[in-house]
Amino acid sequence: MDTYGDRKPEFIPCATRQFTYDAENHLVNTASVTYTYDGDGKRVQKSNGTLYWYGTSSEPIAETNASGNTTNEYIFFGGKRVALVAAGTSPVYYVQDILGTSRVITNSAGSICYDADYYPYGIRLSNAPKLPSFIFNTLHTLLNSQCYPSPFFC
Repeated sequence: MDTYGDRKPEFIPCATRQFTYDAENHLVNTASVTYTYDGDGKRVQKSNGTLYWYGTSSEPIAETNASGNTTNEYIFFGGKRVALVAAGTSPVYYVQDILGTSRVITNSAGSICYDADYYPYGIRLSNAPKLPSFIFNTLHTLLNSQCYPSPFFC
């Protein structure tokens, strides 16, 4: 799923997860979590208390908890999301290939934290490392960054 709950090709056993979508194909319920959208179709709230904040684009620039504490901030460059700064951590940077597929995630030192290859239409090759689901779901929202040479992150 991307940031807005749109479906992405992914092999998930149907017996283990149930997804509910609205008429506009927004994910509204899964695994006891409910999502709320505004009139423009932007996800604005998650039932666990997460609030999504938007700038002038259609991408969220920050996430906060119900108390207003920032949990994630997103960094943009040239209109594309290039990094995530989770509360209390160093930034991680996202690099795409020429087709716009996220291939590499690096830390602030430029070391590769995640590297994956994909078949056409986004199906991950089996030899790519599999991230824990809570990390993969967060990273799934950050797949719209521009392709920059690796020295950009060093």
